[in-house]
Amino acid sequence: VFCAAPHGAAAALIDSLLKAAEAAGTKPRFVDISADFRYATAAGYEADPSLSPDVRRIAYTAGENGFNEIYVRPLGEGKPIQVTSDGGQNVGAVWSPDGERIAYHSLAKGGIWIVPASGGVAQQVVAVGSEPAWSPDGSTLAFSTYQGALAERAEIMVVPVAGGVARAVTRPGSPRGGHRAPAWSHDGRRVVFYTFDGIEGASLWVA
Repeated sequence: VFCAAPHGAAAALIDSLLKAAEAAGTKPRFVDISADFRYATAAGYEADPSLSPDVRRIAYTAGENGFNEIYVRPLGEGKPIQVTSDGGQNVGAVWSPDGERIAYHSLAKGGIWIVPASGGVAQQVVAVGSEPAWSPDGSTLAFSTYQGALAERAEIMVVPVAGGVARAVTRPGSPRGGHRAPAWSHDGRRVVFYTFDGIEGASLWVA
């Protein structure tokens, strides 16, 4: 939780969060962001940051020499690890719930891929898709079939991480517009997403 000038409603929110953390038996971690700062990584293009479940590492996309690759860097001291190096124009890294793997979308090769968070051989899960989201138990990925074309026909699908046939959660045009950016409910039973048709704007839906 980030809060600037903690007073009034913000202070009350922080107090409630601290009490909830104490009741759950967890210890909150405070990060001082009272002054402007830049999380220094490397020169050049950097985007799509994603915090690991243990809040100790950041996965992100960095571009050097015209290629976007996935990197992982610890918070605080430490050097970044280049997780992918295949020239696949890899973006949108998301951590598995156990922090052991990273799913991402390859702009050059297409589809959703999974790679060990420490680096290694990446495996393609589906040939067409972007915006992956891990289920809470780490067994399934939800994703949008959007891949830069026919955006209004994009739908939400799910696929087993271990391999298998992808299953449609939504159908093109129902609801109207392209279906994007899926996110799971905490119990893994529902998926929320948004639609955009370029005419009526964007709206949120639950499947």
